[in-house]
Amino acid sequence: LPKAWNVTVVLFVFFYIFAILAVALFGSLRTPETGTLRTYANFTNFFNALHTLFRLSTADDWTRLMYDATRAHDGCDAARGECGQPLNVLFFVAFMIVTVFVLLNLFVGVILDSFGQSQDLEAKALHLDAWRRFGELWSRYDVDATNFLPAADALRVLEELGPPLWLGRPQREARKRELILLLASG
Repeated sequence: LPKAWNVTVVLFVFFYIFAILAVALFGSLRTPETGTLRTYANFTNFFNALHTLFRLSTADDWTRLMYDATRAHDGCDAARGECGQPLNVLFFVAFMIVTVFVLLNLFVGVILDSFGQSQDLEAKALHLDAWRRFGELWSRYDVDATNFLPAADALRVLEELGPPLWLGRPQREARKRELILLLASG
């Protein structure tokens, strides 16, 4: 989880930087009400810029937003910075590459990595439960706590244990013979 927070903070920092740049570059941009840059999608202030950048990061109609920011509209004054310029494309492409293609994929990668780690921890917990069960079964047959069991009791423990540490049905007889020979030789 800390990795996800780190990536989230980095993602927010990039959104913050791009929002400030967008307000500086496109804050005075004049667009017609029929375009995609209008009341709720614009760069006139920081919060509207953040909202619009979030919309861009979802790739929702980002090419039309870019097109509206790069073309001159009727009635705009170039001296006051109200007209779009073709170089504005660089801002949108840079934003899409950095946030959508790099940072958001990094965020998804961290989530998948955390999921894999949780699966590993869960598997280890199951493994520990099997060892606890083994200890409980051993102590049932080793009442005096001598840490030694006769071969027959050791086989009963292994038969009662269950997966993953048990003697399976098909190989039980072969394993019993091998175990008896091993225990008898020791």
